Amino acid sequence: MTTEHIDQLRRLRVLQALQRADGHPMGEKAILNTVRVDHELSPTLERVRRSLNYLGDNGLAQLLYVEGSEWVAAYITDAGVSFLQAEAKPDGLEIYHPSDRPEPAPVDQRGRKSTIETLPPEVKAWLDGELVRRGFHDYVELAELLKEEGYEISKSAVGRYGKRQKEQLKTLRQKAEMAKAAAQVFGADHIAISQGTIATSIAAIVDAIEEREYGTDKEKLSSLAGALPKLISTDLSTRKFQIEQAARTKALDEAAEAVGKAAQQQGLTADQAQFWREQVLGVK
Repeated sequence: MTTEHIDQLRRLRVLQALQRADGHPMGEKAILNTVRVDHELSPTLERVRRSLNYLGDNGLAQLLYVEGSEWVAAYITDAGVSFLQAEAKPDGLEIYHPSDRPEPAPVDQRGRKSTIETLPPEVKAWLDGELVRRGFHDYVELAELLKEEGYEISKSAVGRYGKRQKEQLKTLRQKAEMAKAAAQVFGADHIAISQGTIATSIAAIVDAIEEREYGTDKEKLSSLAGALPKLISTDLSTRKFQIEQAARTKALDEAAEAVGKAAQQQGLTADQAQFWREQVLGVK
């Protein structure tokens, strides 16, 4: 594959990753983790960012930035959805567009038994698009279409892959809804949001360790385990800050009440008492 072809194909795979989030924002690292299955495309964080910039410049995705950080998130636009659903590639866009059939297998590889993971990225892109378009059904027909082009993938393998993709889509949507709900509940309460994020992170790490997502990779397991005390320490610091803030607020309220009573005893008006509360205690 040429560099230009790889770039165009990588842009498609990033756009398909955004499509799975169903219009909700998706962070750059989550996108990278999704497109890593196509190792032939050599995906890196910087290349994902370049792909996102291209998609954003052409109206296929809307990018979200955090001031003072290189971090970027994005969500697919209506134009992006239309591009993926189009039967042919629109003119003027340098992005790979899957046809209505998978790319044929090379002559010397036709008929060999293979797995979804070993399929060329162009074929995986076609399959992912068809799964979404068909609502994660028609696994038998998809396996037959692959077979016609020289890819010996069993119907059960296509079915397992489709169900896995469907579950990932469901999980992405659930996380997006949780984030939306948290924003509505907590509003500008950054401490509450921070605690929620920490709790979610701790749960995710524990799940990853328990489910042995990293197998016997001691370095990664050690890194995950090492992150737990740091997160817990951060959570404890946040809770300590909350307690201190609550105690300070209570003390100020009690002092303000005492000032108000003393002012009344000295014959001061309500406005004069409020003045002393604001000037001495900073309480309004």
